[in-house]
Amino acid sequence: MTIKHWPLSFAIAHRGASMLAPENTISALKKAKDAHAHSVECDIQLTRDHEAVIFHDETLARTTNGRGRLSETIFSKIQTLDAGSWFSTDYKNERVPTLAEWLKTAALLKLNLNLEIKSTRKKESIALAELLIDHLQKFWPTHSTSLLISSSNQFALMQVAERAKSLPLGLITEKLLTQKNAVELINANMVSVHQPHQLLNQQYIDMLHANDLRVLAYTVNDLNRLQELQAMGVDGIFTDNHALFE
Repeated sequence: MTIKHWPLSFAIAHRGASMLAPENTISALKKAKDAHAHSVECDIQLTRDHEAVIFHDETLARTTNGRGRLSETIFSKIQTLDAGSWFSTDYKNERVPTLAEWLKTAALLKLNLNLEIKSTRKKESIALAELLIDHLQKFWPTHSTSLLISSSNQFALMQVAERAKSLPLGLITEKLLTQKNAVELINANMVSVHQPHQLLNQQYIDMLHANDLRVLAYTVNDLNRLQELQAMGVDGIFTDNHALFE
């Protein structure tokens, strides 16, 4: 799948402005806009009763006052959790946002999005793909030109592709890809590869570009490294550092 309109800016706010506000919260989304971000990455998961929420970890303890696995917790319980105090008391009682809230807020702020699907199980991947497409149709009218869907789970991406062929897809992987891998990804409608910046070199980036794949690097918080990657032709970086957003 060759994409005519690339939806993301070079610097992508990783989980929102995650150095300024608690990651993957509406406050982090708004702070990203305030810091002049044009594109924001976030993580999507399903609760036990299949509500799509914005959350990174499999478990609740690091970024909320909850315990246990998010996928085993019902949404009404998730709604009661404090997702801000771990970062700062200024964000006490910040909530875990729903996908619907995230899309509506990002649309109002005129931000482009990279939505990362975190599901690893087939049943949940199918359910999340269906819910994601439904939400995009309702809350994201420009979804074909201002959005990228990514995941480390290729099955989950295929579920999205089956339901919305026009959506650009990106594979997250920590493995170096071969020429054969690159061709397979293009044949599977992928438009980008998202990899740790430490893996990348000029020859490798050139190979991926020769196969019509965009290259996104994570997580880059240093200006010198950003400039090195930019000189090699990397198409974008994920960063926590709001000083790099513009």
